[in-house]
Parts: sequence; structure tokens; C-alpha cells
Amino acid sequence: MCCSVKRYLLLFGFLCLVSRSVADAQEENHLTCGRRKVKSIYLIHNGVDAKAGHWPWHAAIFYRNKEHNEYECGGSILDHNTILTASHCVYTAGGVISATRVLVHVGQNHLEKASEYTQIHNVRDIIVHPGFSSNSIIHDIALIKLRTNITMTKYVQPVCLWTMDSKQDLIVGKNGTIVGFGLNEQDVVSQQLKQALVGVVDALTCIASDRTVFGTHLTTDMFCGKGQKGVSACNGDSGGGMFFEIGGKWYVRGLVSFTPLRGNTGLCDPLKYTAYTDVAMYLEWIKPHIDQRVLSYDSDVLDIDYEEKLRLFNFKTCGVKQFIVYPDGVSRWTIPWLGFVRVGIEDEPRCAVCCQQEADSNNHRKRNLTLLDLEKCGPYIEEKIANGIDAILFQYPWMALLQDTELAFVCGGTLINKRYVLTAAHCFREKLSKISVRLGEFDLKSDIDCDKRGERCALPPQDIAVERTIKHKDYSARHKVNDIALIRLASEASYNENVMPICLPVSPEMRTVKEIYYVSGWGLTENDTSSDVLQVGLLRQLPNDVCQQLLQRKDKYVTVNSDQMCAIGANRTDNCSGDSGGPLKTVAVNARFVQYGVVSYGLRTCGKETAPGVYTRVENYIDWILDNLEE
Repeated sequence: MCCSVKRYLLLFGFLCLVSRSVADAQEENHLTCGRRKVKSIYLIHNGVDAKAGHWPWHAAIFYRNKEHNEYECGGSILDHNTILTASHCVYTAGGVISATRVLVHVGQNHLEKASEYTQIHNVRDIIVHPGFSSNSIIHDIALIKLRTNITMTKYVQPVCLWTMDSKQDLIVGKNGTIVGFGLNEQDVVSQQLKQALVGVVDALTCIASDRTVFGTHLTTDMFCGKGQKGVSACNGDSGGGMFFEIGGKWYVRGLVSFTPLRGNTGLCDPLKYTAYTDVAMYLEWIKPHIDQRVLSYDSDVLDIDYEEKLRLFNFKTCGVKQFIVYPDGVSRWTIPWLGFVRVGIEDEPRCAVCCQQEADSNNHRKRNLTLLDLEKCGPYIEEKIANGIDAILFQYPWMALLQDTELAFVCGGTLINKRYVLTAAHCFREKLSKISVRLGEFDLKSDIDCDKRGERCALPPQDIAVERTIKHKDYSARHKVNDIALIRLASEASYNENVMPICLPVSPEMRTVKEIYYVSGWGLTENDTSSDVLQVGLLRQLPNDVCQQLLQRKDKYVTVNSDQMCAIGANRTDNCSGDSGGPLKTVAVNARFVQYGVVSYGLRTCGKETAPGVYTRVENYIDWILDNLEE
């Protein structure tokens, strides 16, 4: 039995919520924007299909007709009852269309097939910018006010408005993402929601590309963009947003407005630039019409899907070890892997009973944070870490080596519990007839590893057979995305001083942006081995856009997306110390090592300031990892 007391209760260990969820209590005072609640981790014309919940703020605008409802434009959710779109989407020859003729669908990934996540709302009011002119297409921005409130779910969320510096030169050269049901390559409306990367260019470049169109219509309240190889916004994408991810949040910066036509067809020309209304220029006009909470910077302390995550806890052992009550009602304690939790306000003491979760026979939930050995993971040896040289014995006990039938080591990995190793999907690009995992290795040429003084020696390495490998189903060798895999060992690893799991970023405080990381390994790639002794290198993180520019000097088709991260050798030290599939890590909360990246690819020019490495961003795949863990 878990006991509660007046005011606030802090639960140590497992948390049991009986009635009102924390997420509901949060919703009353807090509206979080720009966060994906579904980690579907995937990376319009020639666009890629978007996955359910990946763009939870996208709205589809329909016109009511006598026979059926007709799709018209896209839009973006700003708050519980406001949709941002383009003025021309709600404007006809007779002026602004009647609100009764408009329907808004949210949470919909297929144009004609509503899903269990779809919500359909009638419209109460349409607010077109007073300066909009259908002749010149200026001030092409509008707000749709819904008659009923949107219910925020994992698949339906608001996007953030751009409250930062609005100078356009800050986004020129950057890639934004557009989303919509516009015309596909066959010039028919796409049935599946599409997404595509689009690069922003400066106004002069845009005007020079088509002086007839952009020279007369492009204003300072607009900007231009175009994707690669015929990727563009097209008919039907109008009103949809161009989104940028900053600090883990998504912001709407542009609205699809207009593009030159393809000859006399009345269809978009995917080879031309598209003009976007610059939303940042209209912030003051938007503010009076929306919930002001979406403009505030939130701490994201409680940005966890509790209904989903509560199923991960072992309710058989939940309980309270200790409680603390503060008279001012403010908690100053952080649960190591859940973040700050505040559980209501009680007028009288009462008891909260820990309840066994009802079994779900249709969908066994295999996620369980307790499988990650959170109390043992990531031990930190407080010794100075030299850059790009030999590591210290016992320093990185989670390091794993993948070896084939001929005992050749082909890749690295990290132990995350007694049965699972995390690695890269590209390590299994070719079918390996038989593979095993070695744990507790340090010096490949030494049978027994000892420290330099010979005073402490490690137990022999453990060679464990593999039960099965689990590659991310959307891994693409060509595009180098979703490069992550799990290995389930045939038997449990034995923890000792040189075999321990690493921590994963399962909580908000573990996801704090770091600047300095460590990469360790034997320098293994698919083709060679560069060192017999475990190496360690010091790296600094690079912004993805800077990283992409550096990589494109060698390969112009390289793209780095939000599910990846980049790091480069600090002070030109060795950044080839890591293995393919090995970890990018640093010391986080409670003096523990946390893995933030999986070594994916790079130019392998080793130690040069212009040669960053690309890593799969682990925090974006936590749900995928938990989904695939078993007892």
C-alpha cells in the first residue's frame, strides 16, 4: 500500500497512479507544442510517406459539397481550436467561404480513410488577414476557429509558432520539412500523407529563377524553397506548413502559398521554387486569436506520455520508500528516470493502493524499463580520459564485439542488459551465417587483460551465441537512415567488473543536450581493424546542418535528418576510435555514462576537423528498443 499525505507526495521507486493521471493535471495549466508523442522514427511531389503520428499537427481542410466532401488544402494545429492555413485556401470568387462549408480533419494520415485517431471538426469562424489580396497573393495567411475543441492525443498535437529571431537569412541554406496530400508524381492527389525536405534560398536566387512570377509577386513577408530531384510543394499542399526542428521541438515557419505553373496545365512545376508565407512575420497578428500558452517556453519536465509509460512499470513491486512534503507545495526532488512528478493536492490524508494492471490479451506490452538495469548501468570510473589513445581497463565495461564464424570481429555494440546488445543495422548488411558476441574484451591480443601495473586483472571475455538479430524495419542502406539494431543473446551475460550495461536516455534529464561526447572501440569497420587495444576519443557535437554541409563536399547527396546526430574530433584528435555500431556517450546524471548515439557512417578521414561522423540518435528510438525487449 502506498500512503499519501496532505499537499504533495513524492514517490521513490515505482510510481502508482490510481485515478487522475499526471498528464491530465498537466493539461489544465500547460500546453506543449511541437513535440512528437509517437516515436515512429522515419525520415508533395516525390515525397516520402509519413507515418501515423509523425506530423501530429497537420490538418486537412475539406469543402462540403452536395455529393461529397472535397479535399482543398492543408493546415497546422496551433491550439485546441485554431488551425493555421493560407488565405487563398478559404477564399473564393465571392470572398471568404462560409464557415459552414468547411470541415477540418486532424490525426488523419490517409486522405479518404479515417482511422481511429482521426477527429473531424466543424468550423465556427474564418479569419483572413485583412491585407490579403487574391490578385497579388500578399498576406496569404488565415486562421480557422473550430466549433469544438481538439482532443490532444499522441497523434494530434499543436505545432510551435516561431518566436525566435525572424531574420530570413538565418534559415537560408537550411532544410525545412513540408507535409501534405498534394499531387503526386502521377499528378493526382496523394492518398497518403507525404513529407519532403525542402531547402530555403535567398530572395534574389528565387527571383532570378523566374522573374515573371517571383519578380512581381514575391514580397519580404515570403521566402522561397525547393527540394532535390523534383521534390516540391504542389497543388493541394497549399496552406500546409514548412517545419523546422530546433532543440527537439518543431516550429512552423512557412505556409505553402504559390508556385509557377507547368506550361498551360494549371499544375505545379516541381522543378521551380515554391513561395511560402513567412509565419514569423505575422506573429503579432496571430497572437490575439490563439491560446497564449503555446507561445511560452516550457521546461518539458512532464513531457512524457504517462498513459503509455505507466504500463511499463512492475506494479507487483511498486511502493513508497520515503515521502517528503514541502509547505510551499514545490517539489525539489527528481526521480532518476521519470523526471519531476507532482501528484495532486490533497485536503486530507488518504491511501493510494498499488493495483495490478489488467492483462491485455490482444496486445502484449513488452516494454519494461526494469529490463534496462537502471540501477547498475553506466558505471563511471573517475580517471582522466585521454583523447584518441588507449582506454583504461574496466573503464567501458559495456563494450561488445560482433564476430563471425571465423572469429573475425566485424562490428561493435553496447550491452544494454543481460540479454541484449545495441548496434547498427548496417552491421548485418550481408547475411552472416553465424555470429556471436564477445563481452569484457580490452586487448584483442591478450588472453588475460591486466592494468598497466599488473595489479588488477579482468576475468576472461565472455563469448555468447546470438539467439536472433532485430534490425529496424525501415533501415535503408542507400539513405543511411534508421541504422539501428538489437541482438538478443542466446544466454545471459554474467555481470562483473568488466561486463556491465550502459544507460540509455530514457528520461528527460538524460536527454539534456551535451556538447562533448566520447567514442570508444577498436576502430572496427566492415573491412578492417585499426587497433588491438580499446581506444577512446573525445568528440564535440556538430549541428546537423553544418555536418551535412561538410559531408556534402564529398557526397552531394548526403542528408542528415533529425533522427541522426553528428560529432567531430575535438582539437583534431582521433575520431576514428569508434567501431561501426559502437556507442557515442557521455557522463550524464548521477555520474553515469549514457549512450546518445550509435556509430553509423562518416568519411573515415580520421582526426581531421572536416570529417564528422554520423550517429543514429538513440533517444529517438527508445520506444522501438523497449518494444523489442523480452524477458
